[in-house]
This record gives sequence, structure tokens and C-alpha cells, in this order.
Amino acid sequence: MAHSNNTEWYTKKRNKERLILPENHLILCEGKETEPNYFQEIANRINNRYRREKITVESTKKGRLELLEFAQNRVKKVKNDYNHVWLVYDKDDFNKDEFDNTVYKIEALNKKSKIKYHALWSNQCIEAWFLLHFIDLKVDVSREDYINKINENWKKEGIEGTYAKNDKEIYNKLEKYQDIAIKRAKNIIEENEGKSPSKIAPGSRVYEIIEELKAYI
Repeated sequence: MAHSNNTEWYTKKRNKERLILPENHLILCEGKETEPNYFQEIANRINNRYRREKITVESTKKGRLELLEFAQNRVKKVKNDYNHVWLVYDKDDFNKDEFDNTVYKIEALNKKSKIKYHALWSNQCIEAWFLLHFIDLKVDVSREDYINKINENWKKEGIEGTYAKNDKEIYNKLEKYQDIAIKRAKNIIEENEGKSPSKIAPGSRVYEIIEELKAYI
């Protein structure tokens, strides 16, 4: 009987481990500092926890359609069998058609690809996602104002220093506020249902990867 109980416990334990092991994720960032620094902290925590590289983060210096093409070529060349590929890019001042068409091409690609591609766009910039950690922003502002407002709220919250794009602690500084940021970001998308991404400003879908991975962090 004891042997049977031990076997049952071992089987349940193995099944639980299979359930909680994260899938393989590739995060490709347009930016060279801000976005890679933010996501690398998430990757480090998960990879260290599971003692294997489940999350890979890369800076590409490519955006929108070029980033999607890069992603598809990257997947073909690597041995790692990725389950998810996340493309992180901003609207900035780039052509709205290219910005929107990247999303539409990803939607079409996902209908035939076994790998799930995700468009983690931000309009105008990823700072919109960062600012949603502190305020329920509904009106678009300039890039300079995003940074000013982030610094104002950092000061209110007692966060040390000022916002910097090369800050490797950015995720750690924002983590305690991320649940409300997810809620606010989702509400913006829901309130603008049917609109193209270029028409949703401020707006960001970065919350999607946080929802996907936060249980493993």
C-alpha cells in the first residue's frame, strides 16, 4: 500500500510540473534599451526559476513589418522550438498603414502557423504602458509629456531617481503597479473596439505578455 501511495504522489507531482512549466517564448524588441531592459528582467526571473532558457529577449532595431519579417526568418534559423513570438514596437511618427498592417499580417499568419505571433504595439510609445501603472490616461500626450508624467508619479510614489531609457530596473520599479496597469490597458482596448491600432492613442497591448507570464515570474 505504501508503495502504491508513493507512486500516486510521484505521478501527481510529475503532472503538476508539466502543467506549470512555461512554454518557449521569443521576445523581439524594436528598441535597443528600454524594451529589452524591461523584458530581460522577466526573462531572467523565469529562466533562473526553471533553470533553462524558456524566455529569450532580443533587440533588433527593426520595427513593424520589417520586425515581422525578421521574426519569421529568426524562427527558421534557430533550434529552439518557440511556442510564442512577441513583437514589441511603437507607433511613434511612422506611417499608420504600416503600423496597422503589421497587426493584420500577424492575424493572418496565426491562422496557418503553429507558432503564435503577438503584436505588442504601443501608441505612441511604450511609455504609454509605463504611465498606465500610475494613472488612467485617456488623452494622448507628446513623448516628452509621457516622460514628465512618469517622473511626476515616480516622485509621488517615492521611486528613486528619474526615468531613463537605459534603466535596467524598470520592470522592478513598476511591478507592484502592474495589475492596475493591465486593467487600464485592457479597458482602453475594449472602449476602442473596432478601431485600427493607429487610431487608439494612448494605447498598448504590452499587457498581454504580462498576463501570459506573470504566474511564472
